[in-house]
Amino acid sequence: MNDGLDRLREAWLTAADDLGIRVSVDPLLARAARVFTAPVFVPDFGSRKGVIVWPNRDELRSEQRIAADLGYYTSFLFPQYETYERDLFIETLNDWGWYGRGSSPAWYTGRAWGT
Repeated sequence: MNDGLDRLREAWLTAADDLGIRVSVDPLLARAARVFTAPVFVPDFGSRKGVIVWPNRDELRSEQRIAADLGYYTSFLFPQYETYERDLFIETLNDWGWYGRGSSPAWYTGRAWGT
């Protein structure tokens, strides 16, 4: 298994615990006869279907396109997201936007990057 992918998954699981959000790792996505595993899924942010988080690597671009075609918001993240930093993750989640049911988390402002 790739160490960077493992760190990315662990960072997002830590974010789930700390920020009180839903996160799942290694969800299966399927389109026609093609099935693959995405690294991280954050269901309440990015779009009504959620956001799939990918490490910023060229070999994953075709899977990312499939996820986008299926209606997921997709985001390629740099290695700085392999370590959980509360403020960075909150800023990122705010930028993606809340699409979950019910009330957003208390820390959520909905402020996009640069605003």
